[in-house]
Amino acid sequence: MYKLIAIDIDGTLLGSNGRISAENIQALDAARDRGVHVVLATGRPPAGIARVRAMMADPPDEYQIAFSGALTRNVQTGETVASHSVTAGDYLEIAAFADQFGLNHYGYQENACLSPVLHSFVIWEKDINGVQAIQAELASLDSNLPLMKIMITGEPDKLKFAAGKIPHSIARRFSIVSSAPDLLEFHHPKATKGQAVRELARLLCVNRTEVICMGDSGNDVDMIRYAGLGIAMGNAAADIKAVADFVTATNDNHGVAEVVERFILSRP
Repeated sequence: MYKLIAIDIDGTLLGSNGRISAENIQALDAARDRGVHVVLATGRPPAGIARVRAMMADPPDEYQIAFSGALTRNVQTGETVASHSVTAGDYLEIAAFADQFGLNHYGYQENACLSPVLHSFVIWEKDINGVQAIQAELASLDSNLPLMKIMITGEPDKLKFAAGKIPHSIARRFSIVSSAPDLLEFHHPKATKGQAVRELARLLCVNRTEVICMGDSGNDVDMIRYAGLGIAMGNAAADIKAVADFVTATNDNHGVAEVVERFILSRP
C-alpha cells in the first residue's frame, strides 16, 4: 500500500489553464481519506504554493517541498524540516557566467526575487507567486546572504547552448536542473526533490516502496527515480518518461487522478 504521494505542481497538478481539475481534487481527497500523505513538491516558493493550496477546499497534507527541494516545511506549525541554501556570492559567480551568453538571471530569497534588472521573468515570478521583485546591485550584496536558488533564463536554444558550457568549477558545486525549457536552476547540492522526499519519508516512517512521486520536468527526475513508483505525466518530455515506472495522462486530462485511482484506490 502506498502511504505518501509527492506531486509536482506546474505541468502536473495544474492544467494548462493554471487550475486544478475537480477530478484531481476529488482523487486527492479520497487518497487522504485512506491515510495517504499528499505532499506538493515544486520549484515554487511557499507563497506560490499557498496560492495553489487556496484552490482546494481541503488543502493537501501538512508538509510541502518548495524551491525544488531546497526548503521543506510543516505548513501547520511553520517548522522548517530541512533547508539548503546557496549564497549571494554564488549568485555573483553564476551571473557572470550568464552574462557571457546574454542571458537573464535572478536570485531567490524565500519571499523575493533579486536581480540587477527587473526583466520579464522576475515580473512573471512576482505575478504568479506573489513575491517581491527587488532590483539589486549584486556587487553590493553581502556575499554570505542566503538564497534558496539562483535562476538563469532565456530563449530555450540559447539556454541549452549555455548549459553545455557550464564550467566544472560551477557544475561540481551545485545541483543544476531545468524546470522549463527557458529556466535553469542552481541549487545547493543537497537541494533536490528526491532528497527532500527521502528525508520526509524518513520523518513519517514511510518506506521507499510506499512512495509515489510524479512530475513532468527535469527537476522531477530524481524524485521519480527515488520513488517506489515513479510517474511521468503524459505531457512530459521523452527523457522524463524514460526514467518513470508508469506514464499517466496529461495534466489537461487529470493525470494525477488517474494515478490515485489506479494505484491507491485500486480502480481499473
